[in-house]
Amino acid sequence: MVALLLLAVGLPVRAWGASGDEFNRWVGLSNVLALSLGVVGFLLNVVDRRWHADEVFAKRLDQAADELTDQALKKESRALRGLLAAGQSGSAAADVRFAERLVVFAEAGSGWSGHLGEVGLFYQDHATGGRLVILGDPGSGKTVLAVQLLVQTLEARQEQPDGQTRRLLPVPVRASLPTWNVDVPFEEWLTRRLVADYGMRRQEATALVAARRVLPMLDGLDEMDPQDGDPQRARRAVARLNDEYTAGERGAPLVLTCRNDEYLALGQPVRPATEVVIQPLTPDQIRDYLRLEVGTSARPDTWKGWQLLLDQLDTDVGIELLHALNTPWRLTLAVTYGRANGHPSSLLRQIDASGAEDSDAYHSRVRKLLLEQFIPTRIRVLDSTANTAQITAWLRTVARHLAWQQQHGMAGTDIVLHQWWHIAGSRRVRRWHACTNVALLVAGFAVIFSAFSRFDPLAVTDTVRYYLSPLSVFYFFYILVGAFFVLVITAWCQLAWSTGHQEMVRPKGASLQQLHTPQGRRRLARELPRNLAVGFGCGFVLSAFVVGSLPSEAALVVSLAVSFTFALTFALTAGLTPLDAAGFNPRDALRNDLVNWLALSLAAGLSLLLSLSPWLKGRDWGIGLLFIAAFGFVITLGATLTSGLAANAWLRYVLALWLTRREGILPLGFGRFLNRCHQAGILRESGNAYQFRHLELRDWLQHPPQPSYQAASPNTLTPTDTAQN
Repeated sequence: MVALLLLAVGLPVRAWGASGDEFNRWVGLSNVLALSLGVVGFLLNVVDRRWHADEVFAKRLDQAADELTDQALKKESRALRGLLAAGQSGSAAADVRFAERLVVFAEAGSGWSGHLGEVGLFYQDHATGGRLVILGDPGSGKTVLAVQLLVQTLEARQEQPDGQTRRLLPVPVRASLPTWNVDVPFEEWLTRRLVADYGMRRQEATALVAARRVLPMLDGLDEMDPQDGDPQRARRAVARLNDEYTAGERGAPLVLTCRNDEYLALGQPVRPATEVVIQPLTPDQIRDYLRLEVGTSARPDTWKGWQLLLDQLDTDVGIELLHALNTPWRLTLAVTYGRANGHPSSLLRQIDASGAEDSDAYHSRVRKLLLEQFIPTRIRVLDSTANTAQITAWLRTVARHLAWQQQHGMAGTDIVLHQWWHIAGSRRVRRWHACTNVALLVAGFAVIFSAFSRFDPLAVTDTVRYYLSPLSVFYFFYILVGAFFVLVITAWCQLAWSTGHQEMVRPKGASLQQLHTPQGRRRLARELPRNLAVGFGCGFVLSAFVVGSLPSEAALVVSLAVSFTFALTFALTAGLTPLDAAGFNPRDALRNDLVNWLALSLAAGLSLLLSLSPWLKGRDWGIGLLFIAAFGFVITLGATLTSGLAANAWLRYVLALWLTRREGILPLGFGRFLNRCHQAGILRESGNAYQFRHLELRDWLQHPPQPSYQAASPNTLTPTDTAQN
């Protein structure tokens, strides 16, 4: 080391005092030494990085797991508040009780039980291998229990101060099983969900899943197949979980929810796993909850009727009423019914001259009574003047389209906006999309042609007359240029048509919501320098073709303007790659698609305006600026849209809404409508989708007992009908 230091200092000193050939000899020796040291240093740096690569990657995984914990906790805490809300501020959760079920891999007759707030401790102490299956009747609170377990587990991990201990705690992440294509390996699907929902780098997500540092909480096994069909997808899902998702010789930790009867019908349970069954609510729980949610706001005479009803819960007469109200979901419906000033006596078994109504008729009538009041009452909490009949009709259309989605291999629970265009008829929307693309392209060329003619109708007429004159007046150059432009326009129109006819469209563009997450900020910081360099390079190359005849000052302005526009576009597009908008507002994906399209077009117009402004000296600035801005905006607008680079999903969504609005089956502001229903507690958010708060509500809307809604055009209620139009 000392010798190298002496050489590094001595050689330049000797060269400084030499001259002629002696100087060149010492400089040559210095260069050889510098090159050798540089190569050796580079190799040592590579070896050091490889040597410590595992340690560095382990630290990155720890950081990624901690960041995932923070994000998931914020997201699921918000979801839990929405699930527990009973329609007004200060609502409390109906305390769900669960009890361990006797299964093959559980201790027979253990009798372990607990309350909603104790589920985290129960999972930690009694779940076999960290695998828990939550079973229960419809509306019993399976999702609430799972999300409560998720939140408690996340809080415990976040509060663990010791890094080594925290590393051993997997990060619970909720995923909707109906979105899993069971032909895809489970680990691959789970990795995609982490990348899409939380913006993780694929390498980190893959490593976390492979190391079993993610605890998947899988909701909705019973929703993977149609209700009356053979549960083929659910059976295959359980088989893949048993065979593939393992940790050594044991099954890897997971939590799964399913309806009790549907789980038994599968014929093959998740092994090994502890199974818990959510118990029906007791009369005391029902009374306490209704006193809290209805008794505090009801009039004295109304509450007297409720009190008489609740007193019958422990009697033989009230056994049917108890069965009708013994789940948290039904209790939520009863609370909503009470706030709608519903008469409590209507919830009792009716007796007339022919005798008491039978059990099936009673349960059907009470179900219809509670569900009919749920949507109007929830809507009136937000807007007392809203047309609740129209809103219910729109929600019926949404529910029926979800049934169509399930029949065609899509999720029957998820309302994903950029996939909602199928409701107006798949073929019809694609035809409209293709025609709109071509029309916009032709309109853009018409604007450019008019700009060349200075937007003067007489000049446009003269130009057309000139180009339609006999070919003998044309120069050969004009013929070649004209043929070239005809070919370009034809090819562009073909591209626009084929882009509009694509089977699948996905939102594209920068997702500014990612700046709210550590992963998004880190990705932007990583991609920004590299893509700024690429953008500046492309910009300078392009500007070199247009600045040759300009003065040096103008050339500098033009080069910087073009280069900066290219650089910013490259950097933002690559650095803010969209995340399917899951984890954010379900409307963000389409909004980003539109904003990105307009931003790119405006940036191109501004760049062209700055680039060509030096040529406007001594000319008509008003017409010149208008022409340049219009040219750049229209060219980029048409290029990005017709080639599918931006706004493809947004345009198809808007066309579908326009078609359905004409027929009166959906509102034009469909995204705002869904958001209002979410605020009212009718829908819930799940990643990049909206879902009905409960399957019973969706099923009732799909098959109302006495349908009173007639669409303006019944043939357009499902895509299978409109596809033939």
